[in-house]
Amino acid sequence: MNKLNKAKLEVELIPVKSWGKNVEAVVSQQIWLDLRWKFKATRFSRDLAEPIRDYLICEICNEKNTDLHLDEIWNYDNEKQIQKLAGLSAICENCYNAIHFGRAIKLGLGETAKEQLIKVNNWTEKQLVSHLEDATKLWQTRNEFNYELDLTWLQEKNLVQENEIHWSWLNKPDKVYDGIGENQMLRYLFSSRKL
Repeated sequence: MNKLNKAKLEVELIPVKSWGKNVEAVVSQQIWLDLRWKFKATRFSRDLAEPIRDYLICEICNEKNTDLHLDEIWNYDNEKQIQKLAGLSAICENCYNAIHFGRAIKLGLGETAKEQLIKVNNWTEKQLVSHLEDATKLWQTRNEFNYELDLTWLQEKNLVQENEIHWSWLNKPDKVYDGIGENQMLRYLFSSRKL
């Protein structure tokens, strides 16, 4: 898929060296919960004066849910090797798994993620396969880089102050989780070409 024909829901495979390096990894749990409330990814506020939301709506598929993921939207600059936060979005589990397709495979939800991509984008199986191949090629290219995180968007939107970002937390082993390996990802994608 080229950028002129951007789909409503796209696979965004995070480069291997960036796994676990995200907003949630460098802010306190309180700040992360506040961001989830602000972006309507949770029904409950830490402020007891706030009313409980009856339901939440996925920003991609518009399905009603009781809990959503707060997903980070990234722009990558390969020349400068910068992974820049461009936004946050409240999305349902199915859309989250479709975007983070490698995670979905690891959790045994690859087929569900494919179904969501087809449903939301009204794609044929051929369009899905083409998109997955393009996403994998882009991921392989990005895996060659060691991106530096740029979270200035949080300050620009007055969401998090610079002194509330704890860069040293990225070095904690429990903050970086094991994702799906590149070889496992490629085996899965190309073994499922029978779509």
